Amino acid sequence: MKPVIFLTGSVRSGSTWVSNIIATSPSLNYISAEPFNTLVSQNHFGIEFPNLFYIIKNNEDAQFIHSIRNVFNQRWEIQDFNRRLYALIKTKSTDPKLYARIFKYWALSLNNKPSFLKDPIAFFSCEQIYKLISSQNIILIRHPAAFCNSMLRNSWSFDPNLLIKQNFFTNLVVAVYQDRAKYLSKFPKNEKILEKSILLWNIVHTMILDFQTKYPDWIFLKHEDLCINPCIQFQLLFEKLNIEYTLITEKKILASSNSSNPTDIPSGVIHNINRDSKKLVDLWKNKLSSQQVELIYRETQQVSHHLYSNDQW
Repeated sequence: MKPVIFLTGSVRSGSTWVSNIIATSPSLNYISAEPFNTLVSQNHFGIEFPNLFYIIKNNEDAQFIHSIRNVFNQRWEIQDFNRRLYALIKTKSTDPKLYARIFKYWALSLNNKPSFLKDPIAFFSCEQIYKLISSQNIILIRHPAAFCNSMLRNSWSFDPNLLIKQNFFTNLVVAVYQDRAKYLSKFPKNEKILEKSILLWNIVHTMILDFQTKYPDWIFLKHEDLCINPCIQFQLLFEKLNIEYTLITEKKILASSNSSNPTDIPSGVIHNINRDSKKLVDLWKNKLSSQQVELIYRETQQVSHHLYSNDQW
């Protein structure tokens, strides 16, 4: 079984930037698509997930678990290749890049390099993935105000029903959020975006605190630490992962984080990895109202005080 490095954590916490840096290492096979992203999972991997934030269950179909293992381990048996190709053909896609990607992933499976995947949407299954394939998990953490600002900028609304319908709150670690989730689930998508973002942050980071206790071998990274000292922090990360840090890596870090880059990006632009990373840390202070910051602080403090001091507000 190939080693697997898996980057996940909170959405809107820099996983695209971090994965682009890690992917510069020649030590890895980078699988750029997100396996649990329902927009690409069938086309890229031949797997159908019924919804976002899917949680792998104990009683999953054996073939489904087999497929998950093979995606992360880059094991391409002939039936897997045929299934993924057939799934893509079934979508009637004429995009040659999608077909080329299937052959690319098959070719990568022929060497012994560790696989590297990133998928924040798979966060709620990261513990199950770890148990299935012994992945080296990297968990990204972000300041609650910065996270909420990013969600608001894109008008991204978290739907609590995605977790409620999966009986997620039977997990004692997050059971305390069940009533709040049920309350916010009654509002339309375009309402209570900030309150729903706060709920999602609390749920994710409560789980992260639990993971820090249970899995000391996992790597936990704050987005802010990476932004303030990107070269040093990425070098330390590469050392922990035992992967090669090259001149190309260094150039990528500098190009994507230097002060000549914009701090903010226009509304509607989902990803732009080239930012003034040091100024990005405090961007939320210029974007959120004092009332919004007060609400975020008050509603997240029980969790956030374990991760961020008062002077980081």
